[in-house]
Amino acid sequence: MVVLVLVGVVLAVLGAGTWFWFALTGVPWWRPPQVAPLAPGATFSADLVQTHGDGYIAAGVVGTREPDEDGRCSGRFTLVEIESDGSARAAVVASGLESDRWCANEVEALVRDGEGGWLIAGAGRSESEPSLEDQGRRGERLTLRISADGDPREDFGDDGILHKTVVVGRVQGELITDQLERVTPEGEVRDDVLLDADTTYSTWTDLFALDDEIVVAVEPFGDLHLQTFVVEGISPKLRYRPLRPPLLGGADPYSRAFSVDVGESRNTFSSARVDLYQGRLYVLRQPYQSHGNADEPRLIAVDPRRWELDRSFGEDGIVALRGLGDAPAAFAVERDGEVVISGASNREPLPGGMRVLRLSASGSADADFGGTVPTAGVPGAAQVLIDGEGRAVVLESSGSSLVRLTLEGQLDPSFGNDGVAGLGDLDVCSLAPGAFAEACTER
Repeated sequence: MVVLVLVGVVLAVLGAGTWFWFALTGVPWWRPPQVAPLAPGATFSADLVQTHGDGYIAAGVVGTREPDEDGRCSGRFTLVEIESDGSARAAVVASGLESDRWCANEVEALVRDGEGGWLIAGAGRSESEPSLEDQGRRGERLTLRISADGDPREDFGDDGILHKTVVVGRVQGELITDQLERVTPEGEVRDDVLLDADTTYSTWTDLFALDDEIVVAVEPFGDLHLQTFVVEGISPKLRYRPLRPPLLGGADPYSRAFSVDVGESRNTFSSARVDLYQGRLYVLRQPYQSHGNADEPRLIAVDPRRWELDRSFGEDGIVALRGLGDAPAAFAVERDGEVVISGASNREPLPGGMRVLRLSASGSADADFGGTVPTAGVPGAAQVLIDGEGRAVVLESSGSSLVRLTLEGQLDPSFGNDGVAGLGDLDVCSLAPGAFAEACTER
């Protein structure tokens, strides 16, 4: 009899709790929250772009990147394939984060997994977190591994997800995080980190393989810090050591980084946009916009083996990029070592248009290339890449369009609408079949 009474009490408590939860959230506890359907007019915006076959692939977010006043949001990591003529071919919307109380906020890195799928690293936030402005960061950072059709790879991490981990690249076949940790193919973060925690900066942004070395850069305020590591062994594990003590900036000889003083004010932000060509390391440095700094952006060339500015480039290793405004700028290095740079123009008669420059390997400007390109609505450049045909492709800073240039630096009329392919107006629902399309139909 006592047992029956206890069972009845337990059932009553469970029943009351169930109805209380349902009344509070509107979601039964026995069923996980469903994907929030896209709101009418939901848009896609890209955070980065890569070459993909004959065309390109743009990685970003479709839907709302921030929860609404009810705490619901529909933002999800999305890959959109772009044809060589600028038309959208297909989209892959990453599943695995199936909650209407969690939304993708930013794609930080896109890495091919070597098996036809992708690793999408980025940030998002949930209803329980404070706003991004309040918390002063981008939200929870994670890496999601998906197959070619967007399904999570359940054999990787926690059902396809590595929480609090951002994979930014592959070096000699190994996945590397922004904290210079190594990740196994199964999604296990190795405990033998490449750097001790007290010697790293908050986030390492770019990884590049140079022979048997890895070059990385960081994004601090003030000085620019670079670092090089040598791979001493591949099997059974990778071991890293500093290449040699730093020689610039008066840094501690035991420090693992060095600073390059290029004479800007303290309000200057070091933008870690790095590329390598035959051993040269380029870094684009821009004024920090919110301070109204009048300094012009500068491109810096560094010899990473000697820890010195490459004084064969520009004036003692530095080229002032006159004509660029304070909107975001980006660059890429062509196969012959020439550098294509894009940003907003601050010159008449088209202030606010896109400014495109090309520098030779010695830092001199190519007078026959580019100039101010009349692309209304393109405030700046988030990324520049050189495609397989040698053409520069610019992702504008809002992520809503791609701009492709001819080999002469003018708008390519064979791409999109007179050289500009819009991304913000894409109907991602029609491009992404399957479960995601079903969510779209629930609008």
